[in-house]
Amino acid sequence: MNTYHYDGSITDQVHQALAALPAGSRVSFSVHDGRVVLRGTVADSSSRRAIKDQIAMIDGVSAITDLLSVVQPAPAALAPVLVAANDSPRRSQARR
Repeated sequence: MNTYHYDGSITDQVHQALAALPAGSRVSFSVHDGRVVLRGTVADSSSRRAIKDQIAMIDGVSAITDLLSVVQPAPAALAPVLVAANDSPRRSQARR
């Protein structure tokens, strides 16, 4: 079988597998002689494992090189808290 045609088939199937990645993932890849190289970022380690498992099941894939990074989403920014200039901490004024 022609390697170019075989790699083309693998490329098509990898594109389909990557279409299911969750938002926040940015993955590119290359295929040469059945070897798939993954580059980019994924949202979590389970996404990383899932994409590698899916690609490993593609007929003709002989190796996967994983150059992916897991990038945790940035925490949501906290809203600023406004404190009036004349506000001071109040102490408990319990009577003795």
